[in-house]
Amino acid sequence: LAIRPATQLLERQYVETQDQYQAVIDSISEGLLRLNPQGQILYANEQIARLAGRPRTALRGLSAYSLFPAQQLAWLGEPSLPAGAMQA
Repeated sequence: LAIRPATQLLERQYVETQDQYQAVIDSISEGLLRLNPQGQILYANEQIARLAGRPRTALRGLSAYSLFPAQQLAWLGEPSLPAGAMQA
């Protein structure tokens, strides 16, 4: 069927686009973090990994607030509490 080759083409183009995006993000000199509302790292670029002194893959799920001094993360504000959590 013609659908399978088209799907394979789209999958290949998606992977190539993701690779290009990753190369651009990793080439910038600034650190880039994507966090969830609680401050856990969803994504970190290579510059952040260098600053943290850890492999990029080891940063996912960690709290940005535990890795960096508070003054470096002051612009983030306080992390949000999960639904139903009580503040101490």
